[in-house]
Amino acid sequence: MARRALAALGLFCLAYPLLLYGWLHLQPVYGRWCGWAGGHAAALTLDWQVRTLTSQGRDRIEVVFSTYVPSGRGLGELTMGVVLPLSSFTFNAPLTLALLAALYPLLRYRWRALGEGLLFLVAVHLLYVYSACGLHLTGSAAKAGVAFNYPPAVRFFWEFLYAFVENMLVRFEPFLVAAFIWMRTEGAHRRLAG
Repeated sequence: MARRALAALGLFCLAYPLLLYGWLHLQPVYGRWCGWAGGHAAALTLDWQVRTLTSQGRDRIEVVFSTYVPSGRGLGELTMGVVLPLSSFTFNAPLTLALLAALYPLLRYRWRALGEGLLFLVAVHLLYVYSACGLHLTGSAAKAGVAFNYPPAVRFFWEFLYAFVENMLVRFEPFLVAAFIWMRTEGAHRRLAG
């Protein structure tokens, strides 16, 4: 076991700088994809449409939403943009990936565990974008006083979801993923063995 622990430590020390370097180049593409998927999910939930998705430099994306609202002359189009700094939700990704790499020699069912860890990581990032877009759309609609003003319970839900995802899930993401994978594989091994 001590050999495997040393291998895991060595793998982490080797993987982290490499993954950090690679992530700096991959982050804009990945963040754009997360913005597209999470933005469309929020738009579908709140009955908006995604008009455009643009990059603002290497670290920001803007998702522009639109919907139709009643106005004095019929229906008018309401457009709102949500700017998302990529580093606000992807800053822990290299550390998470390095922890997954370090756990590789210690795990049973290795490839399944790595796949589940990556899915968990992507799900947290998509949930962040989804909650940030939903919070901005419901809050901006309330401030603008548009005809489809969302009830307080809906606004509270989006505020709570965003605060939970940003302050809990994203901050502790590497350790949550590692703990999830460890418990998942060890639990599966115990069920099969016993």
